[in-house]
Amino acid sequence: MRCVVEYDNVITTFFLLLTQNFIIMEKRFVFCIIAFFFGELGIQEFVLGNTLRGVLGILFCWTFIPTVIAIVQIIRALCAGSDQQFRSIYPGCKL
Repeated sequence: MRCVVEYDNVITTFFLLLTQNFIIMEKRFVFCIIAFFFGELGIQEFVLGNTLRGVLGILFCWTFIPTVIAIVQIIRALCAGSDQQFRSIYPGCKL
């Protein structure tokens, strides 16, 4: 009976670690989806907590500058290897 309890704890711990990593990837994935579809308006800046940059993105959406910024942000978010790197790149992310 003792072996079953320890085995149960190992499985539970494994799934908790797997779920935590999935949640981190899910946040990055949601941020990338928002930046991809709404990047031309700079909406991802509001998600990052940069209200001024978000308003500037909306005002200058006709110049395609917010689109270029969104593409760079998507690449940076996807290349972040760990949760700490993602949080250091985007410390104010509200996801």
